[in-house]
Amino acid sequence: MAAGRLIVWHTWDEAEAPIIEQVLADFKRLNPEIHLSIERKSYETVLDEYAVASRAGLGPDVLIGLESVFAHLLYENG
Repeated sequence: MAAGRLIVWHTWDEAEAPIIEQVLADFKRLNPEIHLSIERKSYETVLDEYAVASRAGLGPDVLIGLESVFAHLLYENG
């Protein structure tokens, strides 16, 4: 796999975050040439933050969270 950067946003709360952080740590171990940037976003504001960031070309490569949050993106942007 080529070297690069992967920006990951997730909305998992403090109780759930260790699970996704372990999965991403395993990914890093298996893919050391890829720099991961991991950010925990608020469930309440992630859609607004995503809209602003993506319009500026700065959005995440991966969004991880409850499908109910992201389903909105599919219906709005088809």
